[in-house]
Amino acid sequence: MSFDNLEIAIQQANAEINVVRRKAEIIVDEISQIVPVFLDEWANSIIDRSVKDHPEIVKELGAEKIGQLKKSLISVTASFPNSVKDKLTTMKWIHKLELSQDEIDANIILDHDLSKKANETLDEVLREVIGQVGALLIEYGVTKSGSEWQNKSGRLRYSYGIPDHIGFPAGIQLRDIRVNYSKVIEEYVNAIRALRTAEKEKSVAEAKSLWDQA
Repeated sequence: MSFDNLEIAIQQANAEINVVRRKAEIIVDEISQIVPVFLDEWANSIIDRSVKDHPEIVKELGAEKIGQLKKSLISVTASFPNSVKDKLTTMKWIHKLELSQDEIDANIILDHDLSKKANETLDEVLREVIGQVGALLIEYGVTKSGSEWQNKSGRLRYSYGIPDHIGFPAGIQLRDIRVNYSKVIEEYVNAIRALRTAEKEKSVAEAKSLWDQA
């Protein structure tokens, strides 16, 4: 391939990367919108289950303490949008990574591994934010820390699976949005791979040309 064609290939790959990144940003915005809704329905499910599982403890609290707990829970769930925004803003989103040639060459299933990493990172955000609900329920004795609620790096987090089934409409939406983000990651890795390949071929061609002219 000629120098001109290689330069065109590099420009096209960079253009594709920008297109994919814009698509990814739209999906990130969708995630930012749906996560607080999902956390709210998830919190309500956890609270309802805790009350049903520990009726005697709830009755022992009495109306006054129950009122205090409910007020605190309302305050926590109202803070979900800001909590989520802060955490998602500081997340290392895959589509913003600058992947090197070595990283691409070393892993033929890089897009799969990066998708898994993205899901695990988002899961950790969900577990930590919902942990605020768990902390209040534990504080009032309605539930206990243990297998379901565990401390990690000084923060209480939910340790079971993230619900994304019937009964959690926003959870199902979030699951589908995650799938879309995984598809975008695949597109991103392919675009980066095309860019790195063209860059490498150009570098080789430049080196060979210099060698031949010397």
